[in-house]
Amino acid sequence: MSQSKEVQKFIMLSYARCGSNMLKAMLNEHPQITCFGEIFNPAYGKGYLKWVNKSFLRRLSHKYLRDYSIENFLNDICTIQTTGDPQAVGYKIMYPGQFERYPNFRDHWKINEFKIIRLTRHNLLRRYLSSKIANKESRWSSSNYRGRQISITLDLDDLKRSINCLESIDCQIDTLAQEFQYLNVSHEQIVLNRKSSLQNIFEFLGVDINQTEKIEPRTVKQNPGELNMLIENYDEVRDALAGGQYERFLEE
Repeated sequence: MSQSKEVQKFIMLSYARCGSNMLKAMLNEHPQITCFGEIFNPAYGKGYLKWVNKSFLRRLSHKYLRDYSIENFLNDICTIQTTGDPQAVGYKIMYPGQFERYPNFRDHWKINEFKIIRLTRHNLLRRYLSSKIANKESRWSSSNYRGRQISITLDLDDLKRSINCLESIDCQIDTLAQEFQYLNVSHEQIVLNRKSSLQNIFEFLGVDINQTEKIEPRTVKQNPGELNMLIENYDEVRDALAGGQYERFLEE
């Protein structure tokens, strides 16, 4: 990695089913960005995992650092010799579970001047539905559409509890992110206006914004249908949410 310019370190901070795999893949299409993925997920970060698996000593060192010396592990992540000349290096942290893996994240990020990309999803009904279908299919990300539409019956009590929990998590992430230089990015923004969203991210990370035109998503939306086609008991869900604080999530 060239030392001609200080590398900007960053975190993609999110919770599941917000499009973080899609965004990570697009960030890695930029020649000046390296984003490793979920470094505290047992099956995380294929880019980093590929680097680790090239030698036995790397695998041994990785296991020790990750399990017993997390501070060194985190420093190691951002100094890996990757291809090209990255000017921004980061990884994903899924909140709250992976954040709890290392409670001193906040201090580490401040000392090392990390920036935070805060990725959200405004429609929490869609997010909940996506999670349920992914669990049913055991399919969390793909570059190809599965070829068929999946529908599912939703438990209303569980739906409302989950939405309430996600709103609480959103507030917690917002409070955390405001301690740093951060950029809010939503799943909906990326889908509706990918080029503008990427340009904002590239500018925030201090890399070449002219790469935007060359970058296409490497993953596809797995549940593109209308809500009434994806939810088997849609009428029941609609009636339960209509007229309340969650009615907005019924809007497509």
